[in-house]
Amino acid sequence: MRVVITALAKQDIREVLDWYGKQSSKAPLAFVNELEDIVYGIQQHPKRWPPLDKEDRRRFAILRNFPYELIYLPTQNQITILAVRHQKRRPLEELE
Repeated sequence: MRVVITALAKQDIREVLDWYGKQSSKAPLAFVNELEDIVYGIQQHPKRWPPLDKEDRRRFAILRNFPYELIYLPTQNQITILAVRHQKRRPLEELE
């Protein structure tokens, strides 16, 4: 299944990597590895993770070792990564 990463999600990822890069030399690679694992899992089973709410087609997957979640929209042939947001800092309204 094809994966498309929006400009907002790319910016989110750059910001996270910049921040973790200032904290540790190993953290950015660990973050990317976990993000890749989540994206692979979403490709295999797009509906495994819950929707943002009952009426929403967007879904979210929580990273295991980082306080971030990946917001995505699955369709029949494509997964669109909409954002990578901090679980406590980024309001959902930014995605609307």
